[in-house]
Amino acid sequence: MNWQQIIPFIICFILVVLCVVVWSKKNQAVKDQYDERQEMLRKNAYKYSAMTMLFCSLAYYIVTALVDKPFAQDGVSVLLIALAGVAVFAIYSIFNDAFFGVKAKRSGAGRPVVYIILVAFITVMNGIGAIRMIRENELVKDGLLTTNVMNLALTILFLLILIAFAVKYIMNTLEERRADE
Repeated sequence: MNWQQIIPFIICFILVVLCVVVWSKKNQAVKDQYDERQEMLRKNAYKYSAMTMLFCSLAYYIVTALVDKPFAQDGVSVLLIALAGVAVFAIYSIFNDAFFGVKAKRSGAGRPVVYIILVAFITVMNGIGAIRMIRENELVKDGLLTTNVMNLALTILFLLILIAFAVKYIMNTLEERRADE
């Protein structure tokens, strides 16, 4: 893919991001609020996320130093470690009811259902890209993970988030049934 093919996608992406930012600034209903308990749990999630990234970075450094060979192209390991941190934050927040704020039941684009549909869409789109990269044998070149592994990594990340939503929903449903009995 050359720059003439990439530039239109970059411009479209920037325009979409700008539209979303402008819309969210005008629409105060999109902003979520968290109670004190949720704020404390989110701080814990950030802490666990940072510690995960620190330990993964340290482990990657030690392993590559011992083997004296990197496992990924420049920057790929950093992005994968960052995604591990995002996964820890999201999953911890979901299971502790701190992912969505106290206004989570409201209508509009801030509803959890809309968010879950968006996450499912992102999962499918990245999954399609990952399948293409796997078929074209583009994930590993010269024994190193390439940046093409990011579609697969993002698919796994968002799939884990979807699974966490589903498990939490089932847990909440079972808890409500027990409370009704």
